[in-house]
Amino acid sequence: MSLPAKWVDAIFDRLSIAFGRDFLGRWEGMPIAKVKADWAECLKGFVDRPQAIAFGLANLPDSKPPTAQEFRAVCRQAPTVSHVLLPSPRAEESLVAEQLRKIASEALRFSKEAQAELDNLRWAKRLKAAHEQGERLSLVQIECYQTALGERKAA
Repeated sequence: MSLPAKWVDAIFDRLSIAFGRDFLGRWEGMPIAKVKADWAECLKGFVDRPQAIAFGLANLPDSKPPTAQEFRAVCRQAPTVSHVLLPSPRAEESLVAEQLRKIASEALRFSKEAQAELDNLRWAKRLKAAHEQGERLSLVQIECYQTALGERKAA
């Protein structure tokens, strides 16, 4: 979207006052509407940054009137506006403490449940149950499960 025509007219008024005939004489013999349309297109990146246009007008070169591209270059040097951020809201200490207690108790409960489900000797118990039901196991399997379950001393 090009720069609004009102803005371009205001820029031309300001540059005409600052540089007089030197500014307007650049386009002698050309339709001024086309010249302004070119400026509007060249400055379209500043539609949402009017402060950059104001910066450009406040910082015009002293030597000669700027072209649209030169004026755009000055506008690009405008400082960006930084917004001050509000501080983060603080949580109530009692609410934080309560939530931490809930998390800790849930973690502890989960840990106990997981520990109950975790049986590092399950393999040995399965082998023993299979052996007791008459399944044939190798001597090594029998020795391993008996050693793991404490039924036999390790060799």
